[in-house]
Amino acid sequence: MKITVLFVLVLSVSYFAGQWLKQNELTEKESFKYHSLCDPLKNECTFNQSGNIYKLKFSGAPSSLVSFDVLLTSAYSFPERVSVSFEMDGMQMGLNEFQMRYINEKAEVSAANENTRWRAEVLLPVCSLGRNDWALNVKILSNSELHITEFRFKLP
Repeated sequence: MKITVLFVLVLSVSYFAGQWLKQNELTEKESFKYHSLCDPLKNECTFNQSGNIYKLKFSGAPSSLVSFDVLLTSAYSFPERVSVSFEMDGMQMGLNEFQMRYINEKAEVSAANENTRWRAEVLLPVCSLGRNDWALNVKILSNSELHITEFRFKLP
């Protein structure tokens, strides 16, 4: 009897843990990847994903191991999740995906600009070979579809 109860308990806990993990993972129906020609070091970059217009900019000039903000705005979009990551071609940069948080504090969003905004404080990884050619991937999960836009830039 005790073994049966223990078995049912373990089975129930496993089931609910699996459901919780499944609910929290980044799942998507389809994945779309776009490449932008805009250099975020030089300009605020405007891009379109699923009919929504987004604007991306850095709070300052990126430098390795110095934190800076990546800011994203949109007039009408409320995605399920937004994140950014940095990579280089042919290089493993480790885990550096940063979740963007929705800004809703009135001190951070002026009444004159009611666009939705997201912000992530990020840290650019160090390349052991001294390369400076980076790719920033902006990942937007909306309606269970993952849209990734890549922006390339070179540090001075």
